[in-house]
Amino acid sequence: MKRTKFPQSKSKVQLKDLGIARQLAWSFNSTTGIEYDELYAEAMLAYAEAINTYEPESKTKFSTWAYIRIKSALINFAHQEKMPVQVELNQVNQSTKVGYYWELEDQFSKDAKIIANMIITNPHQYIGKPPKYIRGQLKKELREKGWTWPRIYSAFRDMKQVLYENN
Repeated sequence: MKRTKFPQSKSKVQLKDLGIARQLAWSFNSTTGIEYDELYAEAMLAYAEAINTYEPESKTKFSTWAYIRIKSALINFAHQEKMPVQVELNQVNQSTKVGYYWELEDQFSKDAKIIANMIITNPHQYIGKPPKYIRGQLKKELREKGWTWPRIYSAFRDMKQVLYENN
């Protein structure tokens, strides 16, 4: 891709379009929970990159180009921030696996305790996997055990509620 300098006549457009970075960072802050300052810094880096890679001959407005570049950079940043931490199984000791669970055990419903025990007794199947994958695996195992969909969703809802109340 050919890099060109931003024409002097368009320097006012640069300042006007800084709001795009601010708006996108704020939007991502409210939806992902990542701190605004981090998102804004990442958005500004993407904005600077958009300035350097913009080609006026492409017949695309700079604001459109900047919006696309900033949004994709923030999506990538959010994915990197929210990726599950990879933990080696030999580093996970019994107190680490069950410490947090035991603190909340009395607040879980009977079904939520069953799900938590499934995770604790078989951690290698779940550690380092994305949450969506883990929920899918748990649902599959619970269905094989004869659980109904309403029972599964109720147990997950109970578990989420306890975890959200205690974070």
